Amino acid sequence: MRIILTAIPFIWIILSLPFVNHIQPLIFGLPFVAFWIQLGVVITVFCIHRLYVMDTKK
Repeated sequence: MRIILTAIPFIWIILSLPFVNHIQPLIFGLPFVAFWIQLGVVITVFCIHRLYVMDTKK
């Protein structure tokens, strides 16, 4: 599970960016790629939080 939680932000931001590099559609007034990156930041925070919780339960 730790490997998956570590890989999700990398895949989200680095590997998928060439596939989502579009201006249209606009989401909340942002180009799609800007929205994608901001959503990736939120998902990264969630993944890091879950990793922290998993490590502190030991």
